Amino acid sequence: MMPNIKGPGQFNKRKIWGGVVDSIVLYAAPIWAGAMKIERHRKRVERVQRKVALRIAKAYRTVSTEAAQVVAGIPIGNRKR
Repeated sequence: MMPNIKGPGQFNKRKIWGGVVDSIVLYAAPIWAGAMKIERHRKRVERVQRKVALRIAKAYRTVSTEAAQVVAGIPIGNRKR
């Protein structure tokens, strides 16, 4: 998918893959937006987004989700807790 010669660096590769995963997760979001009102479904999506943020940032799993998203350059959504 990406050439070995003068292609994007490691950080940019991880950022591209993060965008791909995010696109897959957000596919048809307007249709299943009502399901996000249920905490169980919301947590499933957040779990995937956390793993992607940790991979992009090359952070340990003990790092908070918000910190990993900031370092990875992923926008932090409006969270109600």
